[in-house]
Amino acid sequence: MKRIFFIILFGFCALFARNLEEIKSSNEIKIGVRTDFPPFSQIKDGEFTGFEVELAKAIGNKILDNKGKVVLVGVEAKDRIPMLKNDQIDLMVANFTMTDERKKAVDFSFPYLLDFMGILAPSNSHLNKLSSFNGKKLLVIPGTTSDEFLKDNKTKFKNIEVVSCENLYDCLTKLKNNEGDG
Repeated sequence: MKRIFFIILFGFCALFARNLEEIKSSNEIKIGVRTDFPPFSQIKDGEFTGFEVELAKAIGNKILDNKGKVVLVGVEAKDRIPMLKNDQIDLMVANFTMTDERKKAVDFSFPYLLDFMGILAPSNSHLNKLSSFNGKKLLVIPGTTSDEFLKDNKTKFKNIEVVSCENLYDCLTKLKNNEGDG
């Protein structure tokens, strides 16, 4: 278990905005976590909870030898790269798909989660493949790989209207309120 933790810790060192010595000497590390991505991370009753939150705390405490302060900073999908680049956070522990474009902007650790892109639609809608969304509305969170995919493939999806959501809860609410089809 210690070996796995060390490998994870080493991998996340590549995401530091400040260097490791600066972080250690300040006795504080600022780690970005998503505010709206249960069960990985979310704010519940004013506190961050979830798998990535616990992972972020463990990494932060290991880096600071349990002698400093781990500060969790809420980050929305669209703000991940800007907050790293502007030194608002030292590293990010979040569902964050590696793309060639993103690799140009930030360093990634090795993946700890495999993810895929899909569309959620009501079961009675019969919208069961992407082509069935022709003339429909898709709910998308800006700054996500879903958003990037649709922008990069506009010619394929010219008849699909993209409706922006603030987060997963907003998308689900809009889907329930018939503001989008998937």
